[in-house]
Amino acid sequence: ASDGYKREEDVPPAAGRADVLEINYGLSGRCEWAMGAGCVQYIGEGDRRVSAESNHSHRTILPLGRYSGLVILIDLPAINTILPNIIPELDIDLTALMNRIFTRCGCYIVPARDEVQQLFACLPAAPTEAKSVLCRLKAQELLLFLHYFRPEQEKQKKVYERQQVELIKQIRKQLTAHPGIRYTIEDLSRQYGMSPTVLKANFKGVYGVSIASYMKDYRMQYAASLLRDTPISIAEIATQVG
Repeated sequence: ASDGYKREEDVPPAAGRADVLEINYGLSGRCEWAMGAGCVQYIGEGDRRVSAESNHSHRTILPLGRYSGLVILIDLPAINTILPNIIPELDIDLTALMNRIFTRCGCYIVPARDEVQQLFACLPAAPTEAKSVLCRLKAQELLLFLHYFRPEQEKQKKVYERQQVELIKQIRKQLTAHPGIRYTIEDLSRQYGMSPTVLKANFKGVYGVSIASYMKDYRMQYAASLLRDTPISIAEIATQVG
């Protein structure tokens, strides 16, 4: 979706299997995952979310109004029997890897990393007839990456509480409702009862960019729509959007 800043999709809870590994890779935009116990997770460009299929979110929201990603499902019992034929040089045990990754929680989000982004960078531009073959090759490369993956050496992305997220969305709603007003971080901090540091960190966690960057982009898009769809002068538009 690319036609707005708010979009959500309600999906019936998936009857997923605990022995199927689900890997979500963000290509562009941003996706919010509503999980159990009131926690919220985010995937942005280059991020990877590794979980069991049974831990799939029943509700996703697109904070930026757009998201493009790749989902790979790996049937562990099946693939462990054929891996020696696919990659005979390495003794890859994905079930053991899954047990290592999920020692503390049911999923793992790994921040963007150059080598993984390079792995999938060619997919969007690949010829349509080649994408199926290319995806299979990239999946095999991903198996190699997972084989050497050490979760204990990685820094997980932060998980947010629903209450924190809703507060940040209220702030965004206020900012975009009055783009001509320049709110300072200090003003917003006092109004919403949180420290400037927490406010800035949580806003970037939800929307992937700073408040200043988000509002600059929003003002430009809003101004473009007014230029295109209304007879308002450029000077008036500049004042209206701040």
